[in-house]
Amino acid sequence: MKRIWLTTVLALAIAGCGTAGPTVRPLTTGAMSAQNTTDTWPATFNAADTNHDGALSAAELGLNASQFAVLDRNGDGKVTLDEWQAQVPTAAIDKAMPKFEPLVQALFQKLDTNHDQAVTMDELDDAMPPASLLPAESNQIGAAFREADQDGRHALSLAEFHTFYRSVDGAPTQGFFGDLARGVLGGYLAVMSRVAEHFAMHSARHPATQTPAIWKIPFQNVTLKSQDGLTLHGWYIPASVKTDKAVLMLHGHGDSRGMFVREQQILWCHPQYNILAIDLRNHGDSGGNVTTYGYGEGLDALAGVNYLKAQGNARIAAYGISLGGAAAIRAAALTPDINVVVDDCAYATVLSAFTGFISHDLVPGAGLVAAATLARGNRDLGYDMAAFEPLTQDAKLAPRPFFVIQGGADQYITPQNGQNNYAAAGNCPKEYWVAPNAKHAMSAVADAADYKSRLLAFLGQYL
Repeated sequence: MKRIWLTTVLALAIAGCGTAGPTVRPLTTGAMSAQNTTDTWPATFNAADTNHDGALSAAELGLNASQFAVLDRNGDGKVTLDEWQAQVPTAAIDKAMPKFEPLVQALFQKLDTNHDQAVTMDELDDAMPPASLLPAESNQIGAAFREADQDGRHALSLAEFHTFYRSVDGAPTQGFFGDLARGVLGGYLAVMSRVAEHFAMHSARHPATQTPAIWKIPFQNVTLKSQDGLTLHGWYIPASVKTDKAVLMLHGHGDSRGMFVREQQILWCHPQYNILAIDLRNHGDSGGNVTTYGYGEGLDALAGVNYLKAQGNARIAAYGISLGGAAAIRAAALTPDINVVVDDCAYATVLSAFTGFISHDLVPGAGLVAAATLARGNRDLGYDMAAFEPLTQDAKLAPRPFFVIQGGADQYITPQNGQNNYAAAGNCPKEYWVAPNAKHAMSAVADAADYKSRLLAFLGQYL
């Protein structure tokens, strides 16, 4: 019986049960088709190769020197695609295992969902749905688990998990399984990118708990249809004075239109502008089950623009925070009906967004996990999210005015993202402002007076 590591089995199981999408097909007990032998492993390489030089550095991978050395076979300080795809022999993995201790421990902690410092078969089953495994593989996992469970508690300690991790026997790796089975690193990426993709693209909903009624501001509940058929929910809030100028408000990731009640932007803009605040897809009360980081959210914003035009608004500002900023930029690239764009802490690239959130969670090899997450997300969606990210859309904003706001203490989206978006916008009236002590998406709270003054001044000048 040929040896297979738990990393490989986890890679197969979890990679095979990701989010439904155009290219995802269920695993079967028969031979895998050419279509199923996807290029996720090379795609991760390409996503991580941010300078497009055909090689990966330790910085691009987010690995320390000892971890990087395992992949850098010839010691020249870079990992080529051939090195990246090379199968790591069992002996090399055994020898290198201490260097990957942080990765193994992180995997253990992710599987330990009840945080009791032990991994049970139930927790393994949750990570490896039975439908994703061949019967023989399932039996071999169970046998390896029982063998590693030396104290008979039916739960593996970290030390026992190491034994289990390295001793699972099973079928030889082939096709997609073989592509992912690169020893410790391959299994780690398969598991961690699956976890990261879930939180990045299928976040929990948090519908608005407050409405503009808390300020006695009249509003209307409205529903819109996106170009791809999703039902979106929002509030239309007429200005205190008659005007044909409007602000479309687009919230951040994991939030809802309630953000603009909580942070008071609706209160600030209501006297002089009509306002439409919507829940983006997969957020709040709106339809959809996946966040696409620009493509779909741009369509949502476009639906908002069309609604505002139907209400008689002739001048429209798209104002978004974080993910909403990316949606505003994308929508403005799609239609000239957006006259002004305000971006508060939007990422410049999807990879930088994923890296920022993953790094904040102190995951080892954050850059590499982010690249694997992007590759997985692209596979499940059926298109490249990077093709619609702000950095590819910024140049399409000119000659329209562009205001970039950035938190100086942003723990997720670094100020470099704001600078990159500002620079890429090219020749148009534009402004870049940093709220010095603001964390991610908190500039309007951390420096409210200055934020309000600058926002209203920019809108007043250009809208």
